[in-house]
Amino acid sequence: MTPVLALTRVQLWGLLVGMGGRRTTRRRWSVAVLVTIVALATAGLSALYSAGLTALLEPAGAADLVLVIMPALTAVGAVSAGTFGASRSVLGGRDDTLLLAQPIRPRTIALAKLAAVALQNVLFLVVAVVPTGIVCAAHVTVRAWYWPALLVGAILLALAVTAVSVALALAVTVVTPRRRGRAAVNVAILVVTVAATLGLVPAVRQVQDLLLADPAAVRTVLRTWAWGFMALRDLALDGSPRAAAVLLAVGIGPLLAVGWLLAAAYVPLLAGRRDTAPTAHRADLAGLVVRSPFRALLRREAHRFFTSTVYLVNSGFGVVMLLVGAGWLVVAGGLPAEVRAMAGALHLPLPVLAAVALAVPLALTCTTAPSISLEGDRLWILRGAPIDPLLVLAAKAALNVLVVLPAMVPAGVVLAVVTGAGPLDAALILLTGALVTLLVAEAGLVANLVWPVLDAPSDAVVVKQSVSVLVAMLAGFVGAVVLTTVGLLTAPLLGATGALLVLLGTTTTAVLVLSVVLRGWGARAFTRLG
Repeated sequence: MTPVLALTRVQLWGLLVGMGGRRTTRRRWSVAVLVTIVALATAGLSALYSAGLTALLEPAGAADLVLVIMPALTAVGAVSAGTFGASRSVLGGRDDTLLLAQPIRPRTIALAKLAAVALQNVLFLVVAVVPTGIVCAAHVTVRAWYWPALLVGAILLALAVTAVSVALALAVTVVTPRRRGRAAVNVAILVVTVAATLGLVPAVRQVQDLLLADPAAVRTVLRTWAWGFMALRDLALDGSPRAAAVLLAVGIGPLLAVGWLLAAAYVPLLAGRRDTAPTAHRADLAGLVVRSPFRALLRREAHRFFTSTVYLVNSGFGVVMLLVGAGWLVVAGGLPAEVRAMAGALHLPLPVLAAVALAVPLALTCTTAPSISLEGDRLWILRGAPIDPLLVLAAKAALNVLVVLPAMVPAGVVLAVVTGAGPLDAALILLTGALVTLLVAEAGLVANLVWPVLDAPSDAVVVKQSVSVLVAMLAGFVGAVVLTTVGLLTAPLLGATGALLVLLGTTTTAVLVLSVVLRGWGARAFTRLG
Protein backbone atom coordinates (compact mmCIF):
# COMPACT_ATOMS: atom_id res chain seq x y z
CA MET A 1 0.00 0.00 0.00
CA THR A 2 1.42 3.41 -0.95
CA PRO A 3 2.09 5.92 1.85
CA VAL A 4 -0.68 8.28 0.77
CA LEU A 5 -3.29 5.48 0.73
CA ALA A 6 -2.13 4.13 4.07
CA LEU A 7 -2.20 7.58 5.66
CA THR A 8 -5.63 8.30 4.13
CA ARG A 9 -7.01 5.09 5.64
CA VAL A 10 -5.57 5.94 9.06
CA GLN A 11 -6.85 9.53 8.94
CA LEU A 12 -10.35 8.47 7.85
CA TRP A 13 -10.45 5.80 10.53
CA GLY A 14 -9.44 8.42 13.08
CA LEU A 15 -12.20 10.78 11.94
CA LEU A 16 -14.91 8.12 12.09
CA VAL A 17 -13.87 5.90 14.97
CA GLY A 18 -12.45 8.75 17.03
CA MET A 19 -16.03 9.69 17.90
CA GLY A 20 -15.98 7.25 20.79
CA GLY A 21 -12.31 6.58 21.43
CA ARG A 22 -9.95 4.04 19.96
CA ARG A 23 -10.08 1.36 22.58
CA THR A 24 -12.06 -1.76 21.72
CA THR A 25 -15.08 -0.94 23.86
CA ARG A 26 -15.20 2.61 22.55
CA ARG A 27 -14.80 1.37 18.98
CA ARG A 28 -18.01 -0.64 19.30
CA TRP A 29 -19.84 2.43 20.50
CA SER A 30 -18.38 4.42 17.60
CA VAL A 31 -19.61 1.93 15.02
CA ALA A 32 -23.03 1.76 16.68
CA VAL A 33 -23.36 5.54 16.73
CA LEU A 34 -22.16 5.82 13.13
CA VAL A 35 -24.78 3.29 12.00
CA THR A 36 -27.41 5.17 14.00
CA ILE A 37 -26.44 8.47 12.37
CA VAL A 38 -26.65 6.91 8.91
CA ALA A 39 -30.05 5.37 9.68
CA LEU A 40 -31.39 8.64 11.07
CA ALA A 41 -30.10 10.60 8.08
CA THR A 42 -31.57 8.07 5.65
CA ALA A 43 -34.96 7.35 7.21
CA GLY A 44 -35.36 10.60 9.11
CA LEU A 45 -34.29 14.11 8.29
CA SER A 46 -33.37 13.77 4.63
CA ALA A 47 -36.40 11.70 3.71
CA LEU A 48 -38.75 13.87 5.79
CA TYR A 49 -37.59 17.17 4.31
CA SER A 50 -37.48 15.73 0.81
CA ALA A 51 -41.05 14.43 1.09
CA GLY A 52 -42.31 17.74 2.46
CA LEU A 53 -40.55 19.74 -0.22
CA THR A 54 -41.83 17.45 -2.98
CA ALA A 55 -45.39 17.82 -1.69
CA LEU A 56 -44.93 21.58 -1.99
CA LEU A 57 -43.39 21.40 -5.46
CA GLU A 58 -45.60 18.78 -7.13
CA PRO A 59 -48.79 20.88 -7.49
CA ALA A 60 -46.69 23.48 -9.32
CA GLY A 61 -45.22 20.83 -11.64
CA ALA A 62 -41.74 21.26 -10.21
CA ALA A 63 -41.21 18.05 -8.20
CA ASP A 64 -37.91 17.48 -10.00
CA LEU A 65 -36.45 20.59 -8.32
CA VAL A 66 -36.16 18.60 -5.09
CA LEU A 67 -32.96 17.21 -6.67
CA VAL A 68 -31.62 20.76 -6.75
CA ILE A 69 -32.82 22.31 -3.50
CA MET A 70 -32.13 19.43 -1.09
CA PRO A 71 -28.54 18.77 -2.28
CA ALA A 72 -27.91 22.52 -2.15
CA LEU A 73 -29.12 22.74 1.46
CA THR A 74 -27.08 19.65 2.33
CA ALA A 75 -23.95 21.14 0.77
CA VAL A 76 -24.40 24.42 2.65
CA GLY A 77 -24.73 22.50 5.90
CA ALA A 78 -21.67 20.40 5.09
CA VAL A 79 -19.57 23.48 4.36
CA SER A 80 -20.77 25.21 7.52
CA ALA A 81 -20.05 22.16 9.66
CA GLY A 82 -16.88 21.12 7.86
CA THR A 83 -14.95 24.39 7.74
CA PHE A 84 -13.95 24.47 11.39
CA GLY A 85 -13.53 20.71 11.47
CA ALA A 86 -11.09 20.88 8.58
CA SER A 87 -9.19 23.71 10.25
CA ARG A 88 -8.46 21.35 13.14
CA SER A 89 -8.24 17.90 11.52
CA VAL A 90 -6.14 19.08 8.55
CA LEU A 91 -4.15 21.94 10.06
CA GLY A 92 -4.30 21.19 13.76
CA GLY A 93 -4.43 17.44 14.33
CA ARG A 94 -2.82 16.04 17.45
CA ASP A 95 -0.81 13.65 15.29
CA ASP A 96 0.88 16.36 13.20
CA THR A 97 4.14 16.37 15.15
CA LEU A 98 4.37 12.57 15.02
CA LEU A 99 3.62 12.45 11.29
CA LEU A 100 6.14 15.16 10.42
CA ALA A 101 8.79 13.23 12.35
CA GLN A 102 8.34 10.23 10.05
CA PRO A 103 10.31 9.77 6.79
CA ILE A 104 7.27 10.91 4.80
CA ARG A 105 7.04 13.97 2.61
CA PRO A 106 4.87 16.71 4.19
CA ARG A 107 2.99 17.00 0.88
CA THR A 108 1.96 13.34 1.22
CA ILE A 109 0.65 13.97 4.74
CA ALA A 110 -1.33 17.02 3.63
CA LEU A 111 -2.89 15.19 0.68
CA ALA A 112 -3.79 12.20 2.87
CA LYS A 113 -5.58 14.48 5.34
CA LEU A 114 -7.41 16.16 2.46
CA ALA A 115 -8.43 12.78 1.03
CA ALA A 116 -9.78 11.63 4.41
CA VAL A 117 -11.95 14.74 4.73
CA ALA A 118 -13.15 14.24 1.14
CA LEU A 119 -14.16 10.62 1.83
CA GLN A 120 -16.02 11.69 4.95
CA ASN A 121 -17.93 14.31 2.92
CA VAL A 122 -18.69 11.71 0.24
CA LEU A 123 -20.27 9.50 2.89
CA PHE A 124 -22.35 12.40 4.20
CA LEU A 125 -23.53 13.65 0.79
CA VAL A 126 -24.40 10.19 -0.52
CA VAL A 127 -26.35 9.32 2.63
CA ALA A 128 -28.27 12.61 2.38
CA VAL A 129 -28.93 12.47 -1.38
CA VAL A 130 -30.15 8.85 -1.59
CA PRO A 131 -33.45 9.51 0.29
CA THR A 132 -34.00 12.57 -1.88
CA GLY A 133 -33.48 10.42 -4.95
CA ILE A 134 -35.99 7.86 -3.70
CA VAL A 135 -38.62 10.54 -3.06
CA CYS A 136 -38.00 12.15 -6.45
CA ALA A 137 -38.20 8.80 -8.28
CA ALA A 138 -41.62 8.23 -6.72
CA HIS A 139 -42.97 11.42 -8.35
CA VAL A 140 -40.93 11.84 -11.53
CA THR A 141 -40.27 9.43 -14.38
CA VAL A 142 -36.65 8.26 -14.26
CA ARG A 143 -34.45 6.37 -16.73
CA ALA A 144 -31.96 3.54 -16.41
CA TRP A 145 -29.05 5.89 -15.74
CA TYR A 146 -30.82 7.68 -12.90
CA TRP A 147 -29.18 6.06 -9.88
CA PRO A 148 -25.61 5.75 -11.22
CA ALA A 149 -25.74 9.36 -12.41
CA LEU A 150 -27.22 10.58 -9.11
CA LEU A 151 -24.56 8.83 -7.03
CA VAL A 152 -21.70 10.01 -9.23
CA GLY A 153 -23.08 13.55 -9.09
CA ALA A 154 -23.34 13.41 -5.29
CA ILE A 155 -19.71 12.25 -5.08
CA LEU A 156 -18.53 15.10 -7.29
CA LEU A 157 -20.51 17.61 -5.23
CA ALA A 158 -18.88 16.16 -2.09
CA LEU A 159 -15.47 16.87 -3.62
CA ALA A 160 -16.56 20.46 -4.29
CA VAL A 161 -17.79 20.77 -0.69
CA THR A 162 -14.40 19.52 0.50
CA ALA A 163 -12.59 22.10 -1.60
CA VAL A 164 -14.71 24.95 -0.24
CA SER A 165 -14.43 23.74 3.37
CA VAL A 166 -10.66 23.33 3.26
CA ALA A 167 -10.21 26.67 1.46
CA LEU A 168 -12.25 28.41 4.19
CA ALA A 169 -10.30 26.47 6.84
CA LEU A 170 -7.06 27.78 5.36
CA ALA A 171 -8.48 31.31 5.51
CA VAL A 172 -9.56 30.83 9.15
CA THR A 173 -6.07 29.57 10.00
CA VAL A 174 -4.42 32.55 8.31
CA VAL A 175 -6.57 35.23 9.97
CA THR A 176 -6.46 33.69 13.45
CA PRO A 177 -3.75 35.45 15.49
CA ARG A 178 -0.81 33.38 16.64
CA ARG A 179 -0.64 34.90 20.12
CA ARG A 180 -2.97 37.53 21.52
CA GLY A 181 -6.35 38.40 20.08
CA ARG A 182 -7.42 34.85 19.22
CA ALA A 183 -10.51 35.05 21.43
CA ALA A 184 -11.70 38.26 19.73
CA VAL A 185 -11.24 36.73 16.27
CA ASN A 186 -13.12 33.58 17.31
CA VAL A 187 -16.05 35.64 18.61
CA ALA A 188 -16.07 37.56 15.33
CA ILE A 189 -16.12 34.28 13.39
CA LEU A 190 -19.05 33.10 15.52
CA VAL A 191 -20.99 36.30 14.84
CA VAL A 192 -20.32 36.08 11.10
CA THR A 193 -21.42 32.43 11.07
CA VAL A 194 -24.68 33.25 12.83
CA ALA A 195 -25.29 36.23 10.54
CA ALA A 196 -24.72 34.09 7.45
CA THR A 197 -27.11 31.45 8.78
CA LEU A 198 -29.80 34.00 9.56
CA GLY A 199 -29.26 35.60 6.17
CA LEU A 200 -30.34 32.37 4.52
CA VAL A 201 -33.75 32.42 6.24
CA PRO A 202 -35.35 35.24 4.18
CA ALA A 203 -33.77 33.82 1.03
CA VAL A 204 -35.38 30.42 1.68
CA ARG A 205 -38.73 32.09 2.37
CA GLN A 206 -38.50 34.06 -0.88
CA VAL A 207 -37.72 30.90 -2.85
CA GLN A 208 -40.68 29.16 -1.19
CA ASP A 209 -43.07 31.99 -2.05
CA LEU A 210 -41.74 32.12 -5.60
CA LEU A 211 -42.22 28.38 -6.00
CA LEU A 212 -45.90 28.74 -5.21
CA ALA A 213 -46.33 31.74 -7.46
CA ASP A 214 -44.09 31.00 -10.46
CA PRO A 215 -42.09 27.73 -10.59
CA ALA A 216 -40.62 28.67 -13.97
CA ALA A 217 -39.00 31.75 -12.43
CA VAL A 218 -37.44 29.56 -9.74
CA ARG A 219 -35.87 27.38 -12.42
CA THR A 220 -34.32 30.47 -13.95
CA VAL A 221 -33.00 31.62 -10.58
CA LEU A 222 -31.56 28.21 -9.79
CA ARG A 223 -29.88 27.90 -13.19
CA THR A 224 -28.31 31.30 -12.63
CA TRP A 225 -27.19 30.96 -9.02
CA ALA A 226 -27.14 27.19 -8.36
CA TRP A 227 -26.00 25.85 -11.71
CA GLY A 228 -23.83 23.19 -10.08
CA PHE A 229 -26.84 21.68 -8.34
CA MET A 230 -29.00 22.07 -11.45
CA ALA A 231 -26.33 20.03 -13.20
CA LEU A 232 -27.00 17.19 -10.74
CA ARG A 233 -30.68 17.27 -11.66
CA ASP A 234 -29.93 17.43 -15.41
CA LEU A 235 -27.48 14.54 -15.21
CA ALA A 236 -29.76 12.29 -13.15
CA LEU A 237 -33.01 12.95 -15.03
CA ASP A 238 -31.89 13.95 -18.53
CA GLY A 239 -28.50 12.25 -18.79
CA SER A 240 -27.04 15.54 -20.03
CA PRO A 241 -23.36 15.30 -21.11
CA ARG A 242 -23.02 19.04 -20.49
CA ALA A 243 -24.20 18.55 -16.91
CA ALA A 244 -21.66 15.76 -16.47
CA ALA A 245 -18.89 18.09 -17.68
CA VAL A 246 -20.04 20.84 -15.31
CA LEU A 247 -20.04 18.47 -12.32
CA LEU A 248 -16.59 17.16 -13.23
CA ALA A 249 -15.26 20.70 -13.45
CA VAL A 250 -16.94 21.74 -10.17
CA GLY A 251 -15.77 18.66 -8.30
CA ILE A 252 -12.27 17.99 -9.64
CA GLY A 253 -10.96 21.47 -10.53
CA PRO A 254 -11.35 23.24 -7.17
CA LEU A 255 -10.20 20.17 -5.26
CA LEU A 256 -6.97 19.98 -7.27
CA ALA A 257 -6.37 23.69 -6.73
CA VAL A 258 -6.99 23.44 -2.99
CA GLY A 259 -4.82 20.31 -2.82
CA TRP A 260 -1.94 22.16 -4.47
CA LEU A 261 -2.39 25.14 -2.13
CA LEU A 262 -2.61 22.92 0.95
CA ALA A 263 0.51 20.96 -0.02
CA ALA A 264 2.44 24.22 -0.41
CA ALA A 265 1.14 25.90 2.76
CA TYR A 266 0.86 22.89 5.07
CA VAL A 267 4.21 23.10 6.86
CA PRO A 268 4.39 26.94 7.09
CA LEU A 269 0.85 27.19 8.49
CA LEU A 270 1.40 24.33 10.89
CA ALA A 271 4.65 25.84 12.13
CA GLY A 272 2.88 29.15 12.72
CA ARG A 273 0.16 27.72 14.95
CA ARG A 274 0.82 28.09 18.64
CA ASP A 275 -1.75 25.47 19.69
CA THR A 276 -0.24 22.45 17.93
CA ALA A 277 2.71 22.06 20.27
CA PRO A 278 3.52 23.25 23.78
CA THR A 279 5.59 26.40 24.08
CA ALA A 280 7.72 27.57 26.97
CA HIS A 281 7.00 30.90 28.62
CA ARG A 282 9.03 32.68 31.25
CA ALA A 283 6.89 33.15 34.33
CA ASP A 284 7.07 36.39 36.28
CA LEU A 285 6.88 34.98 39.80
CA ALA A 286 6.66 38.41 41.37
CA GLY A 287 3.64 39.29 39.27
CA LEU A 288 1.69 36.06 39.79
CA VAL A 289 -1.84 36.51 41.15
CA VAL A 290 -2.93 34.05 43.81
CA ARG A 291 -6.35 32.61 43.01
CA SER A 292 -8.48 29.94 44.58
CA PRO A 293 -8.32 26.53 42.84
CA PHE A 294 -11.89 26.97 41.56
CA ARG A 295 -11.18 30.39 40.04
CA ALA A 296 -8.00 29.09 38.44
CA LEU A 297 -9.83 26.12 36.95
CA LEU A 298 -12.68 28.32 35.70
CA ARG A 299 -10.19 30.72 34.11
CA ARG A 300 -8.51 27.74 32.42
CA GLU A 301 -11.86 26.52 31.04
CA ALA A 302 -12.75 29.99 29.76
CA HIS A 303 -9.38 30.35 28.03
CA ARG A 304 -9.85 27.04 26.20
CA PHE A 305 -13.42 27.94 25.19
CA PHE A 306 -12.71 31.40 23.79
CA THR A 307 -9.43 30.51 22.05
CA SER A 308 -10.72 27.40 20.24
CA THR A 309 -12.65 28.33 17.11
CA VAL A 310 -14.40 24.98 16.66
CA TYR A 311 -15.35 24.82 20.37
CA LEU A 312 -16.66 28.38 20.50
CA VAL A 313 -18.63 28.25 17.25
CA ASN A 314 -20.31 24.91 17.94
CA SER A 315 -21.09 25.50 21.61
CA GLY A 316 -21.77 29.22 21.41
CA PHE A 317 -24.15 29.25 18.44
CA GLY A 318 -27.24 28.95 20.65
CA VAL A 319 -26.08 31.83 22.84
CA VAL A 320 -25.92 34.23 19.91
CA MET A 321 -29.26 32.95 18.64
CA LEU A 322 -30.84 33.81 22.00
CA LEU A 323 -29.59 37.39 21.72
CA VAL A 324 -30.67 37.64 18.09
CA GLY A 325 -34.10 36.24 18.93
CA ALA A 326 -34.54 38.73 21.75
CA GLY A 327 -33.51 41.58 19.48
CA TRP A 328 -35.93 40.44 16.79
CA LEU A 329 -38.83 40.37 19.28
CA VAL A 330 -37.98 43.90 20.39
CA VAL A 331 -37.88 45.17 16.79
CA ALA A 332 -41.05 43.27 15.85
CA GLY A 333 -42.87 44.70 18.87
CA GLY A 334 -44.15 41.38 20.21
CA LEU A 335 -44.97 37.80 19.34
CA PRO A 336 -46.14 37.02 15.80
CA ALA A 337 -49.89 36.58 15.40
CA GLU A 338 -49.35 32.97 14.26
CA VAL A 339 -47.62 32.12 17.55
CA ARG A 340 -50.39 33.71 19.61
CA ALA A 341 -52.99 31.80 17.59
CA MET A 342 -51.12 28.52 18.12
CA ALA A 343 -50.92 29.13 21.88
CA GLY A 344 -54.65 29.88 21.97
CA ALA A 345 -55.48 26.71 20.06
CA LEU A 346 -53.41 24.64 22.52
CA HIS A 347 -54.86 26.48 25.56
CA LEU A 348 -51.30 27.34 26.53
CA PRO A 349 -50.83 30.58 28.53
CA LEU A 350 -48.27 32.85 26.92
CA PRO A 351 -45.94 32.96 29.98
CA VAL A 352 -45.72 29.15 29.89
CA LEU A 353 -45.00 29.37 26.17
CA ALA A 354 -42.21 31.84 26.99
CA ALA A 355 -40.63 29.43 29.48
CA VAL A 356 -40.77 26.55 27.00
CA ALA A 357 -39.47 28.70 24.14
CA LEU A 358 -36.56 29.81 26.32
CA ALA A 359 -35.77 26.26 27.41
CA VAL A 360 -35.40 24.86 23.88
CA PRO A 361 -32.24 26.79 22.82
CA LEU A 362 -30.86 26.44 26.35
CA ALA A 363 -31.28 22.67 26.22
CA LEU A 364 -29.29 22.54 22.98
CA THR A 365 -26.42 24.76 24.21
CA CYS A 366 -23.87 22.66 26.09
CA THR A 367 -20.17 23.40 26.61
CA THR A 368 -19.54 20.51 29.02
CA ALA A 369 -20.21 17.54 26.73
CA PRO A 370 -16.76 17.77 25.07
CA SER A 371 -14.93 19.53 27.92
CA ILE A 372 -13.37 16.45 29.57
CA SER A 373 -12.40 14.91 26.24
CA LEU A 374 -10.69 18.16 25.25
CA GLU A 375 -8.19 17.60 28.07
CA GLY A 376 -6.71 14.85 25.90
CA ASP A 377 -3.15 14.00 26.85
CA ARG A 378 -3.13 16.94 29.29
CA LEU A 379 -5.51 15.20 31.67
CA TRP A 380 -2.58 14.09 33.83
CA ILE A 381 -2.14 17.72 34.91
CA LEU A 382 -5.54 17.70 36.62
CA ARG A 383 -5.18 14.12 37.80
CA GLY A 384 -1.79 14.84 39.40
CA ALA A 385 -2.78 18.10 41.07
CA PRO A 386 -4.03 18.07 44.69
CA ILE A 387 -7.50 19.16 43.57
CA ASP A 388 -10.84 17.60 44.40
CA PRO A 389 -12.32 16.06 41.20
CA LEU A 390 -15.63 17.68 42.08
CA LEU A 391 -13.93 21.06 41.84
CA VAL A 392 -12.81 20.26 38.29
CA LEU A 393 -16.31 19.18 37.29
CA ALA A 394 -17.83 22.23 39.01
CA ALA A 395 -15.56 24.58 37.04
CA LYS A 396 -16.62 22.96 33.76
CA ALA A 397 -20.30 23.28 34.70
CA ALA A 398 -19.80 26.88 35.86
CA LEU A 399 -18.37 27.83 32.46
CA ASN A 400 -21.57 26.62 30.77
CA VAL A 401 -23.69 28.70 33.15
CA LEU A 402 -21.52 31.83 32.83
CA VAL A 403 -21.49 31.60 29.02
CA VAL A 404 -25.26 31.13 28.71
CA LEU A 405 -26.65 33.43 31.43
CA PRO A 406 -25.63 36.75 29.76
CA ALA A 407 -27.81 35.76 26.81
CA MET A 408 -30.51 33.91 28.73
CA VAL A 409 -31.39 36.80 31.06
CA PRO A 410 -32.15 39.42 28.38
CA ALA A 411 -33.93 36.83 26.23
CA GLY A 412 -36.02 35.75 29.22
CA VAL A 413 -36.87 39.35 30.14
CA VAL A 414 -37.95 40.14 26.59
CA LEU A 415 -40.08 36.97 26.42
CA ALA A 416 -41.70 37.82 29.75
CA VAL A 417 -42.53 41.34 28.58
CA VAL A 418 -43.94 40.42 25.16
CA THR A 419 -46.07 37.63 26.68
CA GLY A 420 -47.47 39.89 29.38
CA ALA A 421 -46.07 37.88 32.30
CA GLY A 422 -46.40 39.41 35.75
CA PRO A 423 -43.44 39.89 38.12
CA LEU A 424 -43.87 36.43 39.70
CA ASP A 425 -44.27 34.66 36.37
CA ALA A 426 -41.28 36.54 34.95
CA ALA A 427 -39.14 35.48 37.92
CA LEU A 428 -40.25 31.85 37.44
CA ILE A 429 -39.38 32.02 33.74
CA LEU A 430 -35.87 33.28 34.48
CA LEU A 431 -35.29 30.85 37.34
CA THR A 432 -36.44 27.91 35.24
CA GLY A 433 -34.12 29.01 32.44
CA ALA A 434 -31.17 29.22 34.84
CA LEU A 435 -31.87 25.74 36.20
CA VAL A 436 -32.22 24.33 32.67
CA THR A 437 -28.78 25.77 31.91
CA LEU A 438 -27.33 24.05 34.99
CA LEU A 439 -29.14 20.82 34.12
CA VAL A 440 -27.70 20.84 30.61
CA ALA A 441 -24.21 21.38 32.04
CA GLU A 442 -24.59 18.42 34.40
CA ALA A 443 -26.00 16.20 31.66
CA GLY A 444 -23.06 17.06 29.41
CA LEU A 445 -20.60 16.09 32.15
CA VAL A 446 -22.35 12.77 32.72
CA ALA A 447 -22.31 12.00 29.00
CA ASN A 448 -18.63 12.90 28.69
CA LEU A 449 -17.71 10.76 31.71
CA VAL A 450 -19.52 7.80 30.15
CA TRP A 451 -18.04 8.35 26.67
CA PRO A 452 -14.68 10.10 27.07
CA VAL A 453 -12.47 10.52 24.00
CA LEU A 454 -8.97 11.34 25.18
CA ASP A 455 -7.16 10.14 22.05
CA ALA A 456 -9.10 11.84 19.25
CA PRO A 457 -6.98 13.01 16.29
CA SER A 458 -8.16 16.60 16.75
CA ASP A 459 -10.41 18.83 18.86
CA ALA A 460 -12.82 19.01 15.93
CA VAL A 461 -13.63 15.30 16.23
CA VAL A 462 -14.32 15.76 19.95
CA VAL A 463 -16.50 18.84 19.57
CA LYS A 464 -18.39 17.90 16.42
CA GLN A 465 -18.55 14.10 16.27
CA SER A 466 -17.94 12.51 19.66
CA VAL A 467 -20.58 10.26 21.19
CA SER A 468 -20.87 12.42 24.32
CA VAL A 469 -21.77 15.52 22.27
CA LEU A 470 -24.35 13.61 20.24
CA VAL A 471 -25.88 12.05 23.36
CA ALA A 472 -25.98 15.42 25.16
CA MET A 473 -27.67 17.00 22.14
CA LEU A 474 -30.23 14.20 22.01
CA ALA A 475 -30.80 14.46 25.77
CA GLY A 476 -31.31 18.21 25.44
CA PHE A 477 -33.87 17.69 22.69
CA VAL A 478 -35.71 15.05 24.74
CA GLY A 479 -35.61 17.32 27.80
CA ALA A 480 -37.10 20.20 25.82
CA VAL A 481 -39.88 17.90 24.60
CA VAL A 482 -40.54 16.75 28.18
CA LEU A 483 -40.77 20.33 29.48
CA THR A 484 -43.08 21.26 26.62
CA THR A 485 -45.31 18.28 27.39
CA VAL A 486 -45.39 19.14 31.10
CA GLY A 487 -46.37 22.71 30.26
CA LEU A 488 -49.13 21.59 27.89
CA LEU A 489 -50.59 19.15 30.41
CA THR A 490 -50.48 21.33 33.50
CA ALA A 491 -51.38 24.76 32.11
CA PRO A 492 -55.11 24.02 31.50
CA LEU A 493 -55.41 22.64 35.05
CA LEU A 494 -53.23 24.98 37.12
CA GLY A 495 -53.02 28.17 35.08
CA ALA A 496 -49.89 30.01 34.06
CA THR A 497 -48.29 30.42 37.49
CA GLY A 498 -49.09 26.86 38.55
CA ALA A 499 -47.68 25.41 35.35
CA LEU A 500 -44.52 27.49 35.73
CA LEU A 501 -44.11 26.19 39.29
CA VAL A 502 -44.43 22.62 38.02
CA LEU A 503 -41.82 23.32 35.33
CA LEU A 504 -39.54 24.78 37.98
CA GLY A 505 -40.07 21.79 40.27
CA THR A 506 -39.41 19.31 37.44
CA THR A 507 -36.19 21.05 36.47
CA THR A 508 -35.04 21.37 40.09
CA THR A 509 -35.59 17.67 40.71
CA ALA A 510 -33.57 16.71 37.64
CA VAL A 511 -30.75 19.08 38.68
CA LEU A 512 -30.60 17.57 42.18
CA VAL A 513 -30.59 14.00 40.84
CA LEU A 514 -27.69 14.67 38.46
CA SER A 515 -25.87 16.58 41.18
CA VAL A 516 -26.00 13.49 43.43
CA VAL A 517 -24.84 11.33 40.52
CA LEU A 518 -21.85 13.58 39.83
CA ARG A 519 -20.88 13.83 43.50
CA GLY A 520 -20.72 10.07 43.81
CA TRP A 521 -20.23 8.18 40.57
CA GLY A 522 -18.99 11.22 38.65
CA ALA A 523 -16.05 11.91 40.96
CA ARG A 524 -15.02 8.24 40.90
CA ALA A 525 -15.35 8.04 37.11
CA PHE A 526 -13.15 11.11 36.67
CA THR A 527 -10.38 9.66 38.84
CA ARG A 528 -10.40 6.49 36.70
CA LEU A 529 -9.88 8.35 33.43
CA GLY A 530 -6.60 8.18 31.54
